[in-house]
Amino acid sequence: LAGGTAVQLDWAAGAPVPEHWIDINRLDALSGIEALADGAIRIGALTTLSGIRHDKLIRKRVPLLCEAVARVGSAGIRNLATLGGNVAGGAGCVIPALLALDVDVEVFTAKGMVRRNLAALLSSSVAPMDGIVLVAVIVPAELPGRVCFEKTGLRRAFTPSVINASAGLWFDES
Repeated sequence: LAGGTAVQLDWAAGAPVPEHWIDINRLDALSGIEALADGAIRIGALTTLSGIRHDKLIRKRVPLLCEAVARVGSAGIRNLATLGGNVAGGAGCVIPALLALDVDVEVFTAKGMVRRNLAALLSSSVAPMDGIVLVAVIVPAELPGRVCFEKTGLRRAFTPSVINASAGLWFDES
């Protein structure tokens, strides 16, 4: 458990609360934002949504992601909530923006570390996150020419999404 914001909603709805916890907040390899040699951006799964929103590299290169995380919950929720927690449940508010950006994810499996496209992982026939640990999200160097993001909830702020949508358009210059 890191931020725990998503599972708190499950517990409030009556899901059983685990008897034991493993706090993963000190796993530094799962935190932070860095530019990779190929121009991609690696965002560790434990990076908070606030950390993403205020990161200079993300603000400059991936403003759609800043917009998406800014519309998740309150500031207090964004300070606790992690990108990994938002993605791992398979229904987080940020997922449509990540799909529009055509991101990859680094996951640790029984076979070791692998990199998969997020859309392919989420559309697999088995439960996408069963038996794996999300390590990082990789935003590609080549981004869509146009992107958009929209979130609709029951109230203007501090509400789970009713509808979340995002799109990315790539243009062929040839």
